[in-house]
Amino acid sequence: MTPISYRMVGQYDQLFQIDIGADGSYILQSGSYRSASPRRGSLNSALQANINRLAGAVRSPPPPPPEVADGFVSELVLNPGRSAEVIRWWGPLHEEDSPLARLVGLLVILTGVVSAA
Repeated sequence: MTPISYRMVGQYDQLFQIDIGADGSYILQSGSYRSASPRRGSLNSALQANINRLAGAVRSPPPPPPEVADGFVSELVLNPGRSAEVIRWWGPLHEEDSPLARLVGLLVILTGVVSAA
């Protein structure tokens, strides 16, 4: 699968970072003023295939209008290393059905940082 690193940082020292290796293993770090210990796990083959499909369709989002941007900065790195493709954006993703938004949502939900509700 495509190795991925996703990180979101923002106000009040918010942090969410997940690094997924080519074998589907991941390391999750999250927290705010108090951070939790890093969590490690492995994605099943169905999730790996879904993430890989979405990663192949990801395109950079257009910049948001200044009046709707907020203090959160996100970065998605596909194939970390020499051939890395880095996508950065400021504020929320406004195209909720884009491959990028679906990929980020899946990464956040599958690691249990937020509920699926």
